[in-house]
Amino acid sequence: MLIARDGRFNDELFRVFVRNLRFPAMVQGDTRASIAAIRLGERRLVELFVRFGVAPMRDAFDQLMARTKAAVRRRFRGLIPPGDYRFADAIDSDGQGHGPVTLRYRLVVGEDRIELDTGDSDDQVPGPVNFLMSPSVPAAVFASYLLGESPEHLINAGAEQLLDKVHLGEGSVLQPRFPAPLGLRGITLMRHMAVCLGLIARATQGEAMAAHSAYVIWYVRGKHAPSLWSTPPSLMPS
Repeated sequence: MLIARDGRFNDELFRVFVRNLRFPAMVQGDTRASIAAIRLGERRLVELFVRFGVAPMRDAFDQLMARTKAAVRRRFRGLIPPGDYRFADAIDSDGQGHGPVTLRYRLVVGEDRIELDTGDSDDQVPGPVNFLMSPSVPAAVFASYLLGESPEHLINAGAEQLLDKVHLGEGSVLQPRFPAPLGLRGITLMRHMAVCLGLIARATQGEAMAAHSAYVIWYVRGKHAPSLWSTPPSLMPS
């Protein structure tokens, strides 16, 4: 059953979906905001196609993707020489007593091909840190680093063509088999980003930022939880 069909939103199905979540009010707001943004984007695209025509718009998109592909490949080649580079990082635990869970990547840069092999990463785990990764995700991470300070280039589908091949190990933490839990996959995504940056650092003798713990969220609940926004008088600076 679809949450929307022919422009009509299924409110009853959405209520059932929201009531089965841990934070229904938060997710309901986020989801409705996302749907509204997508609908607005759809209207704006339709307006452009009506104004300029289908053929010119398709040609414009093709040119934008071609520019991004050329830019990201040029900057990658200018930064990383041909070679065989390896890097690994780990998730401490899957939350159910299994770990560390290690991501092991190998980047092979040839004269005419660029390949990324993640096949040596650990197997999927019972906890929810499994990440069903699309082959386009690593290229997007590299493109974010290479084009992050370039206002003249968009990170679009052209960036996906940076890597000629991405090898994913079936049954691994990055390509788990159904019904592997995926609820905390964002943690694994952060470590994936760290490994990609580690490959750049290794290939360039340190010309990349260090890994970080960007995905840290605290929830404090309960009537007697101390306020996070007030400081006890004894801790106030003199």
